[in-house]
Amino acid sequence: MLDTRRAIERGVQALGLQTLGKPELSIVAFGSPTHDIAAIGQGLQRRGWLTGYVTKPSGIHLMLNLTHEPVVERYLWDLKASMEDARNAGGSAAPVKAVY
Repeated sequence: MLDTRRAIERGVQALGLQTLGKPELSIVAFGSPTHDIAAIGQGLQRRGWLTGYVTKPSGIHLMLNLTHEPVVERYLWDLKASMEDARNAGGSAAPVKAVY
């Protein structure tokens, strides 16, 4: 599980996103002050991913479990594509509320 989280962290950082906080177990959040996180999250949802959000700072939240291990590369590929979609769309997506 920790290897999966570390792989996600490395992947999002390679895409220019920042890990939020200091994850220690199987929960990770990432975001960016320069990318439209709402649009990226909506792109992930269109690709079939359940997307959780955090606020202050704005980010995407993942609660990892064993089912994530075999799909890390697919998730990162879809994240990259969602970032490209958001960048190409220009403007910004409607804000997304984090619900706790």
